[in-house]
This record gives sequence, structure tokens and C-alpha cells, in this order.
Amino acid sequence: MVSIIVLFADGAEVTVECLRALAKCTTALPFEVILVDNGSQEKERALLERGIAKLRFLTLQFIQFPVNVGYARGSNLAAAKARGKILVFLNNDCIVTRGWLTPLVSFLERYPGVVAVQPKLRSNILKAYFDYSGGAGGFLDRFGYPFTRGRIFDSIEKDIGQYDDPCEITWASGSCFAIRTQALWDMGGFDEYFFSYFEEIDLCVRLRERGYRIFSVPESLVYHYGSYTSNRNLGRKIYMNHRNNLYFVLKHNSLWPYFPLFILRCLFDIGSILYYLSERRFSFVLSVLKAYGALVWHLPIFLRTKVFQFSGRSLHSLATVYPGSIVLDYFLFRRRTYDAVMRRNVGGRQNFKHYREVTFFENR
Repeated sequence: MVSIIVLFADGAEVTVECLRALAKCTTALPFEVILVDNGSQEKERALLERGIAKLRFLTLQFIQFPVNVGYARGSNLAAAKARGKILVFLNNDCIVTRGWLTPLVSFLERYPGVVAVQPKLRSNILKAYFDYSGGAGGFLDRFGYPFTRGRIFDSIEKDIGQYDDPCEITWASGSCFAIRTQALWDMGGFDEYFFSYFEEIDLCVRLRERGYRIFSVPESLVYHYGSYTSNRNLGRKIYMNHRNNLYFVLKHNSLWPYFPLFILRCLFDIGSILYYLSERRFSFVLSVLKAYGALVWHLPIFLRTKVFQFSGRSLHSLATVYPGSIVLDYFLFRRRTYDAVMRRNVGGRQNFKHYREVTFFENR
């Protein structure tokens, strides 16, 4: 049994489209769908109910929250109701393709050391291009900046099969990924402080710190509209992204050894502020400053609860974390694709640690 968890907060029309694709394209495997209403408006809920009534061959378990409890908490509460040994977290603006689920489940069944996998994600707007949120698998640089096979910052590659090999990755996209249920609970679920954004990256890094492995399985293909809900409030999205990324990098690095890198990281954020000022996006500047304010405000709590520690943690010690700076690669050296970054900085993909590890699976 596979439990597919779909959260939505408004966006009834695209949610029905997502469910329709699930009913049509998910075959050969027993599955359940847990649909979570994360504080939708009444009119959106009514539209959704009318759309669901027209669907056939799809049984839903419905969970409703009166207010938006966040992606992390909503996902944890839904997972607690799931019956499957494998969980799939699927954004409500994702459109699955025929046979999408089988390669993900088969990969997990074949390799017990792998606990999470993601499909290849393409944009549902520009269908030949990778999706912004996950591409063909996610990575981090040593400063905690995320990038993917297929997308670095705003440069999104066309999918011409260049990343069709299964690949060990640092993180699987929250837009769509499958995880062993036991592995999720071994980690205590998603960290609910994140609320939304970066919670799946945090979960994946915690799994990798325990020695578990995460893979991209491009044989499975899912399309994603991208930021269907969050783009309605870009200022809040920028605030949450900056706040959660700062929390993430301090959570996964010891405070003192990481401090010099954190200063450099702050300089990168100053660069973001200067860019927003040049574009006269003053609300975005305020969002970045508020993110730092939130970090300072909550710092005593994090120290008291030992979320932040002074020794023993290093994000860039993980095998799949890129040892350079993706910010400098992109903006200074103009390396705009994943392959360009790997080729220029680590002497070719064969010398990058994550690529050496994947050969074990390819050659079995």
C-alpha cells in the first residue's frame, strides 16, 4: 500500500486536475489518497467538492483544518493517518503521468538503503523544461544554497535527456517525493518550525546525516505548475525562504566553526538586498530584514532547546554537498547549468562524491 498525501490551501481547480490525473495515471499498485484541506476558503472548498464528485475510481480520505497549519504540520498530521509503508507527498499543483508511481516504489523495494526518491519534475507551463522546484534532483552548496540538476537560481534548462540517469541527491523536492513511512517517523517527521519552505530539505539532510540515501529516479515523470499558491504573496514567500534557510544552515552546522562562513553568507544576502533596492522592490528588502529579525528573536529558544549546537555538525561534510559556492559560480563565473558547475569546479562529474556512489546502483 502506498499513501499519497495531497495538501491544498485554496486552488480548487488545479487540485481537481491533480486528483483527476491521479485517478487516470496511477495503476498497478494499491494506493490511497489523503486529501488535506489546509484552511481553504468556503467557496474554494465547495468548488473542490463538486469537482471530486465527478471523479471515478478514486477513494479519498479527507482531512480538514479550519486554518492553515503549514505544510510541515499538515503533512505530519496526514502521515499519522496513512496506512501505507511508503508515503508520497504530492503538491496539489502537480500533474502525474501514466505509470509514474511504479518506478519510485520499485527503486525503494530494490535498494533497502535508499529511503526517499523523487521523480523528474518538469514545468507544466513550459513542458519541455525542468520545473523550478526540483528538476532532476536537489543539491546544496556549503553555504546551504539549494540548486538542482536542471535549475540554478533562475536559469532553467530544457530537458533533452541529459539527466535521465538515476542519481544520488542531497534532497528530494517537496513538490513530489516518496519516502519510507518508517524513515519519516525515525526522524520525528517534518520540523514544524519551518511551517512552509525548506522543510523537505531539512528532512532529507537529517536522513543523510543518519547514513540513509536519497535518489532521483527520472524514469518517473511528473509535471508541476509551480508556486500556484505561494506566488499570491511573494513578499511572504521571500521572508519564509530566507528565514527558513538561515534556520536550516545554523541547525546543520556547528556555530563556531561555521561562523566565518556565516559571515560570508550574510554578505550574499546583502547582495540580495542591494538587488531588490535596484529593482525598487522595497517590500522584498523588508522581507529579508524581517527574516534576520526572526532569527535573532528566536535564537535564545534555539540555544536552550539545543537546536543549534556549538560543535559536532558540518553540512559540507555530507558526501553530496557541493564544496564550492553556487552563488559565486552563477553570478561571478556565469556557470548556469548543473553540468557546467560540476565540470568546472570538481574536474568532471566522475570526481564528484555523489556520482561515484551512484555507480553502485547503475552496475548491479
